[in-house]
Amino acid sequence: MLETIEPRFGGILGGDDVTFSGTGFSDNTADYTITIDGIDCPVIAATTTSVTCTTGDRPGLVESSLEIYIEGMGDVATQGMIFRYVYLWS
Repeated sequence: MLETIEPRFGGILGGDDVTFSGTGFSDNTADYTITIDGIDCPVIAATTTSVTCTTGDRPGLVESSLEIYIEGMGDVATQGMIFRYVYLWS
């Protein structure tokens, strides 16, 4: 079950590391498939309580969504939490 997302926002150009924390996670990075707004978020680190991925760029506007799948365990309950792509101002 997902408990926190840090950070909650990132730039539309991607390249942000996002950490999802909770319970019942796998410590094997290869077990994960994470998509944010339908865009793959490759996993770079994992423990039994957190997983970190790096966002890709988001071309255009799409409905916000978050899917975290763990092989052999199924979908993580996201509790309605999402990561949001935003335009970052300088």
